[in-house]
Parts: sequence; C-alpha cells; structure tokens
Amino acid sequence: MKSSSKSSGRSREMAIRLNKGAYWFNRHWLAVFNSFFGLYAGLAVLTPVLMKVGLTGPASALYYVYSFFCHGMATRSFFLFGEQIAYPTTLAGTTLRPIESYTATIPSLANQNPANWFQYQNAMSDFIGNELLGYKIPLCERDLAMYTGVLIAGLLFALLRRRVTIRPLPIIVFVVVGVFPIAWDGFSQMFGYLGTPLPGVEPGSLQTSLAATFPLRESTPLLRVLTGGWFGLFFGWLIFSNIDQDMRPLEGRFEEKLAKASRL
Repeated sequence: MKSSSKSSGRSREMAIRLNKGAYWFNRHWLAVFNSFFGLYAGLAVLTPVLMKVGLTGPASALYYVYSFFCHGMATRSFFLFGEQIAYPTTLAGTTLRPIESYTATIPSLANQNPANWFQYQNAMSDFIGNELLGYKIPLCERDLAMYTGVLIAGLLFALLRRRVTIRPLPIIVFVVVGVFPIAWDGFSQMFGYLGTPLPGVEPGSLQTSLAATFPLRESTPLLRVLTGGWFGLFFGWLIFSNIDQDMRPLEGRFEEKLAKASRL
C-alpha cells in the first residue's frame, strides 16, 4: 500500500510539474518565439564582429552552423567593417562597387570564372571576407531581413495584442501579399541562372525554355531586403495571430487544473 501511495504521489507531482510547465509556456510563448528570432538574427550580426576582434574560433563555428540554413553567398550578403555594406555582382546593376573589381586580389576567387555560375556561387558561399572588404554576415540579405521582419512582427504583436483585437491573417492574403513578391524575386533569379548553360555544356530543351522565359538577372540588396522583410512581417502576423487564438482558451483550463491540484 505504501509503495502504491508513493507511486501515486510521484505521478501527481509529475503531472503538476508538466501542467505548470505548459501553463508557463502558454503565458510566455510569444517571448520564447521573439527570443529565438532575436537570437538567431543577432548571432548572425555578431559573427563578423567576432572576426573583427580576432575571435576567429567562435566566428568560424557560427559560419559553419549558419551554412546549413543559408547559402551565405558573399555577393548576396551584408558585410561589416569593410569599404561597403555589400558587394553585389555587376549584373545587379547597383551603384555599389561590384565584387568583380575585388576578386583579383582574393586568392580563393581570383581564378573563378563567373560564366561558370555554379562554381562561382559556391566559391562566394565559402568566402567570409577580409580586412579590405570586411566580414560578411552569414545570413544572406534576404534571410536576415526575413527573420528580422518576423521579430518586428512579434514585438508589435506583444505590444498590441492586449490593447486591440488582432484577427488571424487569412492564408490567401498571406500568399498573395506576403509570399508572391519574395517568390517572384527569388524564383525569377534562380530560373534565369538555371537557364544559363555552363561553359562547354550544350543546353537542353528545358534549359532553353527557361532562358527564353527568365532572362538572367541578379537581385539587388535593396530588393532582397524589401521582399524578405515584407515576407517576415506577414509570416509573423500569420503564425502569431493563429497561435494566440489557440493559446488564449487554454490559459483558464491550466489555471483550473493547478487550482484543483493545490486543493488536493
């Protein structure tokens, strides 16, 4: 009997702890999400700072981890502590000095042929910067803007949700307004490259069709930031409004369970 009573008591204590944990998350889920997105974007910005101050070990570890989640191409990423904030290719057509004017002085890029865009882009992903150009943020411009946009949406949601009713964003609005601009910019660029034959390779019929439909283009840093940030804001509105709608009714239930457990 004593053993059974002890087992029952432990089970009850475990259930109470689980309910307390679930209740805590129910009340603080938005802070958890905001902390995650803030940390994810913040560590990316911190990485070139670590390189600049000589902490290359932690910086290299962060570059390695982020490489699993973003291509981090030097031509599509922001740089800190260099001559410019970004170094797009000549094809992007910006007023910034293009990366091609620097590659002759960079051993890992000097012998790369831009016409072989596949190898060239891989080399750009591996290049993290130097004292002249500065050091790149391991998240590309679009991804950095996207995660920052989600964070801004989360902070705005935290500020407003107790004051006004924020209705869940309809999925069709999210797709048309939030997804379409970033999809158009990203896929039109990607298909333009896929339609461009590599040196010494005869284009197939599919590649020829892509080339005819999608001319070769390179998005600008500004356009990447605008489409990424816009997507992030609407994605944040979509997920936070729906999570909040599901979480609110659960708060009272957890309180009732915990009150009942305390009486027992």
